[in-house]
Amino acid sequence: MKRKTHKSKKQSDAEKFARRVAGWRKRLAPEFPHIDPHDLELIIAELLKTPEERIQVMFLKRRDEGFLSFDEAILTKLVEALAQAEIDAILFDNTAALDHGLSAPRKKIDLLVHNDARLKMKLKKFAQTFGVALTRPYKPFSKAILAVGRSVSVDFVLVHSSRKSFEGIQSRARKIRIGKHELCVATQEDIVDAEKAANLPRDSDALQILQETLQIKHVLEKKSKS
Repeated sequence: MKRKTHKSKKQSDAEKFARRVAGWRKRLAPEFPHIDPHDLELIIAELLKTPEERIQVMFLKRRDEGFLSFDEAILTKLVEALAQAEIDAILFDNTAALDHGLSAPRKKIDLLVHNDARLKMKLKKFAQTFGVALTRPYKPFSKAILAVGRSVSVDFVLVHSSRKSFEGIQSRARKIRIGKHELCVATQEDIVDAEKAANLPRDSDALQILQETLQIKHVLEKKSKS
């Protein structure tokens, strides 16, 4: 009997949330006529979720169409390896948008790292712990180190594409708990700035979605306060 009651409450909460999302879509639709109503509703639904609920989006398995978001086990091991190597890192690029309510499947994790005097030694320890090999495929055009050998590759970026300082981005970042450790996630504004500065053709569609999501977020927050 208790199980049925629990299911009933869960269904009731889902229905209330759906009505709330539909209400916000109706309010925001006139301000975003260029966005498909279904897409607008999906974005609003993600933005209305709590940070804890959004993190669950990061723990998606490989989908049938071949896209990869994040495998919980891989991400947990990654954060554990970063902690053991004492690497200060910030999750950014449109991968981090997952924590801001946007599903942006990637097969690569981009981490902005603090480029201190011991970074080279720290990265070697990370590679040993995480079971990957370090390469410099972009040298001399980019200051980045790629870690390969797992189902998801990791790009350690030494200089943010927008030229913003690590300390500044870190001060604005939010921390999320992954396993026993925490990981800094860049703000959506810093993610958009990075995408704009990088200006990569392959990320143009993702940048457009990021910008639209950011615009919807700002309007949603403004109207929520009014």
